[in-house]
Amino acid sequence: MKLKNVWLYVLLGIAIILIGLGLVYTENKDDGTDKEGNAIAEPIVKQFEQVDTDKDGSISLREFAEQVNIRVRATKAQAKKAQLKRLQAQFEAGDKNANSFIDAEEYTELTLIKRQADKAPALASYDTNGDGKLGFREYIAFRGEIANANSR
Repeated sequence: MKLKNVWLYVLLGIAIILIGLGLVYTENKDDGTDKEGNAIAEPIVKQFEQVDTDKDGSISLREFAEQVNIRVRATKAQAKKAQLKRLQAQFEAGDKNANSFIDAEEYTELTLIKRQADKAPALASYDTNGDGKLGFREYIAFRGEIANANSR
């Protein structure tokens, strides 16, 4: 697990704990106040009610863990969506003639291919349908393999 992911888990855990402080011991959460009678902001009350799935007025370790897992999955989904968006932009930048494919000439002009010079894989290595060009799905596979090769 990457250090960045570990920090994400830690920060999400801390955020949920902070949201729950004062709410875990709320004697009557329906009146919108905490144990000391301080007003609780409506969004926090709603957040608490969402996490308190058994509606017992407290957040158990199970409920806490479920909420962390939900948030981590959502964060990963957002990161994947952002990564696909970046890949789409890179693909479009490499597709100089805007025909939705990277042909052999465009392939040789890709920065990743230029950097690898003599070690660069042939376009045919990623051209799974044999049409002599890369569609977006083939480009994603190409980028993934190049990234893996570079990280070794």
